Amino acid sequence: MKNYFKFFTLIFILISANFLAGCNKDKYPLDYSEKLQKKNKVEDISYDIDKNKGKSKVISSVLTDEKVLSLTFQGMGNEESLNKLLDELDKYNIKATFFVSGIKVAEEPELANLIVNRGHELGNLTLYAGDLTELSYEEKVRQIKRSHDVIKKYTNVDIKYLRAGNGAIDEEVKVAAANCDYENIVSYSVNPQDWQGKSVDEIVDIINENVSRGSILTLSADKNLDAYKSIKSIVESLNERNFKFVPLDKLISINNDDFKLDENWYEQIEKKYEEGFKIINNGLRSEKKVALTFDDWASDDTVDEILDILDKYNIKATFFLRAKGVEQNPSLAYTISQRGHEIASHTYEHINLDTLTEEEIKEDLIKSHEVISNAIQKEAKLYLRPPRGIINEEIAKIAGECGYEDIIMYDNPSALDWKEDKSAKEIANHVLKNNSSNGDIILLHILDNINTAKALPTIIEGLHNKGLEIVTVGDLLNDN
Repeated sequence: MKNYFKFFTLIFILISANFLAGCNKDKYPLDYSEKLQKKNKVEDISYDIDKNKGKSKVISSVLTDEKVLSLTFQGMGNEESLNKLLDELDKYNIKATFFVSGIKVAEEPELANLIVNRGHELGNLTLYAGDLTELSYEEKVRQIKRSHDVIKKYTNVDIKYLRAGNGAIDEEVKVAAANCDYENIVSYSVNPQDWQGKSVDEIVDIINENVSRGSILTLSADKNLDAYKSIKSIVESLNERNFKFVPLDKLISINNDDFKLDENWYEQIEKKYEEGFKIINNGLRSEKKVALTFDDWASDDTVDEILDILDKYNIKATFFLRAKGVEQNPSLAYTISQRGHEIASHTYEHINLDTLTEEEIKEDLIKSHEVISNAIQKEAKLYLRPPRGIINEEIAKIAGECGYEDIIMYDNPSALDWKEDKSAKEIANHVLKNNSSNGDIILLHILDNINTAKALPTIIEGLHNKGLEIVTVGDLLNDN
């Protein structure tokens, strides 16, 4: 009797496991479209396969000095959740882009048309919103094109933007997208993963930590049916920081990413290098000028505060930027440059150069110049400010071989404004006492949670009261 019981128990477990495995399959398995074909919802069409149309460009953010971003959604949700979401977007006059799969549109065309009729844009999330990188090239093209055609059939909308289903993109996906006449594959730069059960406050915090000029924000309308609940807090929080939402089409239209540094620039520098370098601590002592410089990297809010103060006093400064930060937020470097300031390198990794090999130093400095130049859309000044002021003749010679023939230092001790416990008064007093002689190069920092911005007006007014003109390093050295 016990053996019979064990036998039937085993059979029950196997059947249950098989049932649960079936329940966990993708919502739209690969043969699902065949069922829809029988219902005349998705036509089975063969497509021309062409690999000669180049590659689509992947856009996760755009390069701009405007404090704008776009809101996108994955999926549509259900009728109730979608209506609530659209109502919230209407309250704040936000036009979003909903990336939808062809299968979902074929199943629920009324939802897709509701989005369009409420003034929002549809994007192509491919036929099943799955991982295109796991498919053959032919199947990639088929799923992109079929989804495009299905969406157009049910909404009469000719989709302009493509998004890879789960964000996975390889070179073949770019080729397949171009074959399907998509100029751009739209990804995202901010994804709070709101579908993971996060609170509204948690979602807003993640967005604020990662948002920057030109960001593309994505939320989930399918996996998070309560997405509408976070819209109010997201919008109000970003409005406080002077960010505003614009339609995706407008955001992409203002992308300023046109300039690329000549990839042979370093070879040209090597040929010209004459083993000469200068470690510069000051400018001419005969001229009543000082150069104002800022080192490092910070958030948009911190840098904006400093830029606004400089604008108020009509002052142009030199910013030595940590290129790794620039790489993560190129629009901020572009903004600094567009406001008329001089941009140079504070290295890529911000590691003490005396701890690196010659090859490591060269790799860092070359990468830094390329990243910064491409971000500001013109070649950056080939000035170097070494991290923590650590320099010697050997390092300077290596830097010179990379084109950095001017190592920009400073005569007098730093105000140590990078320390969070340094008050604005202490910073200003130090600068005006120690860095206010003709030809001085003044060292300050752009870092979050320090008091440099608060000290800056006092510093500027104090220098002006001494009859000193505040200029860039290039102007101080008559190098412009």
